[in-house]
Amino acid sequence: MIVFPLDSGLRPLNDPPELVLPGAEAPRERRCRRIEAFHHRVRPAVSQLTAGRVRREDLADSFPGLLFAIASGFGTPRSRELALNLVDDGAGLREAAAALGLPLWLRRLPPGAFAAQLPAFSLDPASGQRMAALAPVEAAPARIWLDAVVTAWRGCSEDFALWVASWIARQQRFVMLPFAERNLLLLAAWAWHAGQPETLAHRLLRRPWTSGIGHRRALDEVVVWRQRIDLALVLSSRRFDQDAPLPGEALGYEFRALASAEDFIAEADIMDNCLDQFADRLATRFSRVYSIRRGGRVVANVEIGCHDEEVSMPAIRQLRAVRNRRAPAEVWQATYAWLGAQSVRPIPAFSSRSDTAAVRGEARRLWEPYLAAMQGRWPADEFRAFASAMIRSDVERAESFTRAMYPVRPRRPSNRPTRAA
Repeated sequence: MIVFPLDSGLRPLNDPPELVLPGAEAPRERRCRRIEAFHHRVRPAVSQLTAGRVRREDLADSFPGLLFAIASGFGTPRSRELALNLVDDGAGLREAAAALGLPLWLRRLPPGAFAAQLPAFSLDPASGQRMAALAPVEAAPARIWLDAVVTAWRGCSEDFALWVASWIARQQRFVMLPFAERNLLLLAAWAWHAGQPETLAHRLLRRPWTSGIGHRRALDEVVVWRQRIDLALVLSSRRFDQDAPLPGEALGYEFRALASAEDFIAEADIMDNCLDQFADRLATRFSRVYSIRRGGRVVANVEIGCHDEEVSMPAIRQLRAVRNRRAPAEVWQATYAWLGAQSVRPIPAFSSRSDTAAVRGEARRLWEPYLAAMQGRWPADEFRAFASAMIRSDVERAESFTRAMYPVRPRRPSNRPTRAA
């Protein structure tokens, strides 16, 4: 949230009389037009900053981004003072922007584009030329474009911001549908983890972000990544592993339980199936998945669930070979032999509540490296909201699976008479 200096807004100014040619804009009208072109939150600060200073006021037309940056507190007090002195002395705009540490490509944007506090963009000339070529010149598209670029830069990197700027600039109509705040933040987090192989979230990627990836493909990859995150969180809150069939061998086949998100992802890659998107099945029912191997090679996967006729007993729900093809008869025979050799282990009734503490702890562990790297890139208030949203949404999604299938039932009132004291 930006905090601008308080002021009463637009007010009459005691400017000295100016010679106004017939048909020309009057000074007061010109000043009002220039100030009203900015976002309403910054107008009082712009009004104070430009009062009685014609050269500063002219920045509203020549370099509105520079005027907005100074009015919104960009940079240090010393750099803002130096930039203002240069403007007052009639120095070039390039020199004033350099004193403030502001890239020159922001000059292409109209006053209405500036609403959020600007980050410390790179001053690299090459990236500046690319940004200048992509920047819209109309107020409404420029606002959408700059908001997305600022979020992308703060949420990831300069390269990712350029990639987002290119995507929006290519749209026929400037709409924010693909760039709803949550979607853009997830895209930024996905792109950032591409270069962090030591993190858990990186190991959940199907394909990492590169500057050459297509935008539609990127959205598809974020959806898969999001489902894998759900899988990791759901697996962290499971309570009934002790009641599942034990791993073992039968008729020359080995049965290994898949316990972690990495296990499911590796198995999905080998078998070319959708095991990495199994979060909802694992959360909403008794479902355990095993890898069936022979001679060290994976030949099939089996899902063990509750029996249709006797819900407290395990049964085969799915048994598939590679690419979800039918498994051979001998694999079925070995699976029945393995399951039949298990000791009788009735499946207890599901709890109506998931392990919230375990899910929240896993979500914090997953997002901790990313949030630590992003902390200095956001304003304090925005960062707290950003960090809370990243963790809270994951916990809510993981819990929603269980709540949808097993809602909390209210206690029935007791009919027993109360005993008198």
